[in-house]
Amino acid sequence: MPAPPKTPPTLPKPDKLTDALAVVRRAEAGDEAALPALRDLLKKAGLVDALGGNPARSASEALLAAFAGSNLHARGVMSAKMAALRAEPTWPGVGRVGVEPTSNPL
Repeated sequence: MPAPPKTPPTLPKPDKLTDALAVVRRAEAGDEAALPALRDLLKKAGLVDALGGNPARSASEALLAAFAGSNLHARGVMSAKMAALRAEPTWPGVGRVGVEPTSNPL
């Protein structure tokens, strides 16, 4: 394996979508020289989620894909149920590890 260059190449500022996607693709391919530009890119509001940095959304999409495959009916029904569950009120802290409900409803 060749030694990494002493000075990483300068990447274009990811102001445009095409530049941003180029930075992302380089990082996906393991190009460590892309890391400074990727870090700058991820500081912009909303881009973390847009670029796949939302584990809950990624898990939901993977679940839908595994469960429904190309069955659009199953995908629609499951998507609707997941949206309804997300809209339901929850107890404070429920769902977080080590946090108990503040009161017992029973």
